[in-house]
Amino acid sequence: MLRSLLVALDDTPAAAAAADYAVRLAQTHQARLRGLAVVDTDFVAPPSPGRAGAMFYKERADAARLAEAHARDASLSRTFVERCAREGVAADASVEDGAPLASLQAAAATHDAIVLGRDSDLHGEAAAGCADTVRKLLKETPRPLVVVPAGAPAPKRALVAYDASIPSARALQLFALLGVAHGLEVHVLAVHADAGVARARADEAARYLGLHGTPSQAHGVDSKADPADIVGAEIRSREIGLVAMGAYGHEGLRAKLLGSFTTKLLTGSPAALFVHH
Repeated sequence: MLRSLLVALDDTPAAAAAADYAVRLAQTHQARLRGLAVVDTDFVAPPSPGRAGAMFYKERADAARLAEAHARDASLSRTFVERCAREGVAADASVEDGAPLASLQAAAATHDAIVLGRDSDLHGEAAAGCADTVRKLLKETPRPLVVVPAGAPAPKRALVAYDASIPSARALQLFALLGVAHGLEVHVLAVHADAGVARARADEAARYLGLHGTPSQAHGVDSKADPADIVGAEIRSREIGLVAMGAYGHEGLRAKLLGSFTTKLLTGSPAALFVHH
């Protein structure tokens, strides 16, 4: 079961939705939350060579921007802890100086998962599409991520996207062991050009979930269409609030960059994603 969640705090719409999502998960699982805001000093006050006179004015401007960033993140942390207290959730929060990726990686070691907004680089401004920090965490952090888009609905139904690859099998296992789907209606979807293969894979994943007390409905779809498009259609038609998936492409193809399956869903899914590699 979920015991502790790390929540990335940022001043963006999706980060606010992620905090809401984390609180709901914590209430369901009686888990503890830790909020982490990071002042990215190299982003706020990037180093640059210059003349002595120009550097004086730059240092003053940098100091003002850093003070503003610290004040913003301190306010986010206080608001998060106060909100959790009102909701009956045990929580604490902190502000660190440094690189957001490294800070989140270090903090994740003592938590079951990281919850963060899809648009969040922890810079206080929304990134277009999926933030670089989210993409890098997916490839460089051993913990699963719960990636939440702005406006994500409170989940009533979950979908497990399963292709029998190693990443999808790992995601399925953690999804089951952590009990993330507790209280949700769960569907399992497998897509393959061969109907028999698709059905067998869906049944395989559903049986595994059943071993861990999570009943589900298995759906094998025989299609040569892009699996990401089929998953996206399922999300919308079934009003899915949470999708569990591996962090790489269809059939487990791994590359230096995230696979197209992952990229499409990270960019366009209206539902939160439980993602692991």
